[in-house]
Amino acid sequence: MRSLLVFVFGFGALSVAQAHGPQCFENEVNPRTQQRYESASQWQSDVDAWQQRGRGLAGPLNLFWSFTAYVREKKQAESFGSDKAAHCYIGCVIARSTRAEVADYVGWLKEQKDLADCDPETHFEEADAIATSWGGTLEARSREECQALCVEQYESRSY
Repeated sequence: MRSLLVFVFGFGALSVAQAHGPQCFENEVNPRTQQRYESASQWQSDVDAWQQRGRGLAGPLNLFWSFTAYVREKKQAESFGSDKAAHCYIGCVIARSTRAEVADYVGWLKEQKDLADCDPETHFEEADAIATSWGGTLEARSREECQALCVEQYESRSY
């Protein structure tokens, strides 16, 4: 239950990056250079730019159903051997539980969290948000169809 509350309230009400300490940028990887950010202003500029590309909102119930789908399907998604296929699959199953716009929002929000969470173990990748969003548009009739379409789209490509 605690995980659910963290997801709904932490993920749904994600604080802006300015709330973190001044050295947060040192833990984040610049997606253009694949190296740690060299300055707080460079990092903040990227955080602000991603924030400007916001995807609207998803209400608490949609976040709940998204989280439920994620928890249920995470292990299956991780078995694909392709991070982008996994993101696509999660977007697809989220859209099956909610709608495509919610999958798009959750993919965007997850990457915003990765960019601004000051955690050296997470990494922002715009391609992850794109894969999640694309999966949400598939209108698949089943989890198996989500898997087949996402693996076909992403498994043989290197990202």
